[in-house]
Amino acid sequence: MECNCCLLHDGIGGVRIGADGRCNFCDLHDRLVLEYQGGEDRFASEAERIRDAGTGERYDCLIGISGGFDSSYMIYMAKNHGLRPLLFHFDNGYNTTEAENNMKVMAEWSGFDLIRYRVSIPEIRRVNLAILRASVSEADIPNDLIMLRLFIETARNYKIKYIMNGHNFRTEGSCPIGWTMMDTRYLRDTAGKGCALPLPSLWYQMMAGRGIKTVRPYYWFAVNNLYKEDLKKELTRLCGWQDYGGAHCENLYTKFVGNYLLPRKFGIDKRLLYVSANIRSGTMCKTWAREALEQPFQFTATEMDGICLSLGIDLVEMSRIMVLPVRHSGQYKSYRAILRRIRPLVWLAMKAGMFSRTYYEKYCRG
Repeated sequence: MECNCCLLHDGIGGVRIGADGRCNFCDLHDRLVLEYQGGEDRFASEAERIRDAGTGERYDCLIGISGGFDSSYMIYMAKNHGLRPLLFHFDNGYNTTEAENNMKVMAEWSGFDLIRYRVSIPEIRRVNLAILRASVSEADIPNDLIMLRLFIETARNYKIKYIMNGHNFRTEGSCPIGWTMMDTRYLRDTAGKGCALPLPSLWYQMMAGRGIKTVRPYYWFAVNNLYKEDLKKELTRLCGWQDYGGAHCENLYTKFVGNYLLPRKFGIDKRLLYVSANIRSGTMCKTWAREALEQPFQFTATEMDGICLSLGIDLVEMSRIMVLPVRHSGQYKSYRAILRRIRPLVWLAMKAGMFSRTYYEKYCRG
């Protein structure tokens, strides 16, 4: 059954349709709208708290950047609000030239310090290939989990109490648990023994992350897709920022997962999350949303050659991976049962700013 409001349906694991015909993600959206009112004035107050907390320290917050729009515009916002962030980038070896340019010009324009981390590229690619062969849809989660670990370590090393996160529930929504399980225990089980990547255990997140609060500026700002185009032009004019085309396409591996692997093998179109979020925000109607979903995915043969070369396989092996029987998260170990048992503790951590409401709803109630 499809939601009366958006395009999500109960055939997706974690999506529930209520008696009123609305899905739980529409309910979550409404709750977040009520929780994050006040717009620029509200964020200005939050920025003042961040500045006060960083008094006497070199940096008052941490911003992870990818070269994409969301993180680039956060740099612009931080400078305009007098913040002193440390910019942080995790390089998995798949950055596009546009992404590299954008990180460079935004750091130069803002004058903010930028540090880059690059863990073992061969190990990342070995794990990526192992997950592809495990035949689960969470092919891109190693990057997210490594970044989470490095975020916490960097914040602690530099005595930073605030991390700024570029998620925007009004334009991106939230990914149902049936499509993505961001879970270290799950990743280790799917990747096999001997994974040497720096991954955060659940207990590490809760213990090492104490005293570090995550702030999501876009939760206060209604940055819809039409407004975003104007903001991109402003970044281009001021800083020399370059558009890379498509959501999360600033990284080739992420583009491969979203534009090729998920839709072709798993029938997962993450654009469904984005258009549904925009329907809830009133910036898109269902008719326009369905038309957007009819547009073909863009992933070239040259890009596929690059992915295969990096993974050390040929096109024949990639074809074999694409036809392997699909497996699901329930067939592997994860923290999901533990998170449900300690739900009150996770709720308290959410109230302290360590976890987002979307994380709590997804893993403790989804």
